[in-house]
Amino acid sequence: MTKRFFTLVLLVTVFVSQAWASTFKLDRHRVVLDQDMRRGELRIYNTSDSLQSYRISLIDMQMDKEGILKFAQQYEFSAKPYLRVGPRVAKDVLPKQFQKVRLMKKGKIPEGEFRAHLMVEALSGDDPTEQSGAIQVKANYKVVIPVFIKNTSSVTELSIGDITFSKDASNLIVRLNKQGPGHTSANLVVKEAEEELFRVNQFSLYPELSQRDMTLPIEYKEVASKKLTIQLEDVESKEPLKSLDVTITEDLLK
Repeated sequence: MTKRFFTLVLLVTVFVSQAWASTFKLDRHRVVLDQDMRRGELRIYNTSDSLQSYRISLIDMQMDKEGILKFAQQYEFSAKPYLRVGPRVAKDVLPKQFQKVRLMKKGKIPEGEFRAHLMVEALSGDDPTEQSGAIQVKANYKVVIPVFIKNTSSVTELSIGDITFSKDASNLIVRLNKQGPGHTSANLVVKEAEEELFRVNQFSLYPELSQRDMTLPIEYKEVASKKLTIQLEDVESKEPLKSLDVTITEDLLK
């Protein structure tokens, strides 16, 4: 969260209002436009009890090696030049109703996979107000989802790489390798026999990454000498895609 500092004669406390949290939701977690799809859509549902307005925009974000998405001024695989979005502002959406947002491809799209992120922001007409010696700042609620344009028939897959532990032996580290030019998503599950020890649902590797280390809160001392199964699952069906059996020994300590 961006920090703002106010210089005042008296010291004041800044409160960030949560009033806009959960005032809307989207019916999609991502949008994928394949080669045979020219357009797609999603819905913004007003879950509040009052009229709401929303701003819709496209932004670029880039994934770092820890899998964290950060805003990017320039992104090599940006889909923004190849997308139209409308409306850009959804005004006065009634309570418990929705606004459709349409996405359409435009221009000549090169071979490959491209990505932008669609940001929906609740709009507030209220200005910050001073109450009882404190400034109250109303923070607008935002939701960001990825939008993919896939103009390729290439297949992208994941494989399980090295298994190690962190230097303090408090975390299990699973390296995942990506084969192919696009993005891919899966669930990661760690089991001992039939007991599920830990799960990460719907993680992704985007085109800018060829590998990603997943850090899981599983201590070495808790699983030493045991046989674990590292498994990749399909996000939707949860069917196993790939698995690796590993016996936990001191060789896995960094």
